Amino acid sequence: MARGSVSAVSGRVLVVDDSRTVRRAAERALTEAGYEVVLAADGREGLEQSQKARPDLVLVDLAMPHMDGVEFCGALRAVDNLRDLPIVLMSARSELFDDAVMQKTGAMDAISKPFSPEALLAVTAHALRRLTLGRRTSAPGTLGASESDSDGDTEGTEPERLNYPPPDRGPTSLSGRIEDVPLGELLQLLQFQRQTGVLDIERGRRIVGIGLREGLVDIAVGKNGEPEYLLGRYLIEEELIEADELEALTRQRESPRLLGAQLVKLGYITQEDLHRALVRQTSELVYEVLRWKSGVYRYYRFARLPQVSEERLGLPIATILLEGLRRVDEWRLVEEQIQGFDQILVPRHEAIGSVSRDDMSREERTVLAAIDGKRTIRELVEHTRMSSFDVCKILFQLLTSGLVRPMTGA
Repeated sequence: MARGSVSAVSGRVLVVDDSRTVRRAAERALTEAGYEVVLAADGREGLEQSQKARPDLVLVDLAMPHMDGVEFCGALRAVDNLRDLPIVLMSARSELFDDAVMQKTGAMDAISKPFSPEALLAVTAHALRRLTLGRRTSAPGTLGASESDSDGDTEGTEPERLNYPPPDRGPTSLSGRIEDVPLGELLQLLQFQRQTGVLDIERGRRIVGIGLREGLVDIAVGKNGEPEYLLGRYLIEEELIEADELEALTRQRESPRLLGAQLVKLGYITQEDLHRALVRQTSELVYEVLRWKSGVYRYYRFARLPQVSEERLGLPIATILLEGLRRVDEWRLVEEQIQGFDQILVPRHEAIGSVSRDDMSREERTVLAAIDGKRTIRELVEHTRMSSFDVCKILFQLLTSGLVRPMTGA
C-alpha cells in the first residue's frame, strides 16, 4: 500500500508510548500526512494532554510505566468529555489484543509494533472515518442504507438490522462501508497487521465471509449468492465428478460433514483435488466482492469460520488482489457492452458461418452454442456451468466481433 493510498482525515492524534523511537516514528508519519500530533511518554502524561486539548483519536501502548494502557483507557472513560474517545491499541505482542483486552479498554482497533508508516496511516484514517460514520448513523449495528439483491443501489431507504453474523463471531473489531474504505485497502491493512479473524462483507442479502490467519486467506464462504460459487461447480468443471453424481450425493447426504470432506472420504476426489477446488472458490469469491461498489464490512478479530478446520489454504492477499483488481478493470470494459444479467443475446448465423470453429477455444464454442435468443446472460452462466466473469468476457468478444447481437427491446 503506497503512502498516499489512504487519504488523510484531518484531526488531532494523541500518541501515548514510553518508547521515544515509536513516538518519533509515529509523529513523522502522521505529521507528513497532515495530522496534528500530540505526544505523551506514559499514561499519566497522556491523560493530562487529553484534558488540555481533547484529541480526535488516541494511539496508546499497552505496556508503559506509571500507568499502563489498560489503566489509561479506564481513566479516560471516567472523564465525561473523554469517555467516547476512539482508541487504537499498540503493542509489540499481538497476542495481547484478545477480546477481553479490547472490551476492557473499549478500543476500536489495534496495531502491532513495529509498524510501517503505511499501516499506521491506514489504521488511523480508518478509525477517524469510522468515527465520522458513527456520527451519521442513528444507532450501532444499523446500516445507513439497505440494498436490494440487484446490482443497483437503493439509497435513501430506512436502515435495516441484519440477522447476521452468527453468534460465534464475537465482538466487532472493525466495521464500515465499502464506499468509505475500499475492500482492497482494508485487505491490505489486515495483511500488514498479520491479522487473524473473520471479515464479513454484506451487500443486500449477499454475504461473503473471509477467514484470515496471520494475514493469509484460509477460506472464503458465501451466503445467498449465485450457484456458480458452489464448490460442486469447480469439481464438475475440473471433470472430477459428473453433475448427476454430485446431485445424487448431495440429496443422499445426511451427515453435517462439509461436502468436500465427504467426497474425499468416499473416494470420489483426493485431498489435492479438494484443495485445488477450494483455492478457486475462495479466490473467485474475493474477486467478486472486490467488484462491489457499496456494502458493509465487519471484522471479527480471532473469530474462526468452521470450514477452516477442513482446509487451511494460506493464500497471500497480495496475490489475490493483483488478479482481483485486474478482473475489476476487465469488468468495467465488459460492462460497456453488456447491460445486465437479464439481457438476451441473439446469434448472427451468417457471421458465425464465416468463422472457423477451430479458431475458437472450447469455452468460446460452449458459450456460443448456448446462445439461442431466449436465454438471459444469467441463464447462460447457469447452463454452461462457467463463472460469470469467464462467460461475460467471452460474450464481450462475441459482441465486438459481430457474432452475436443484443435482442431488440430486451
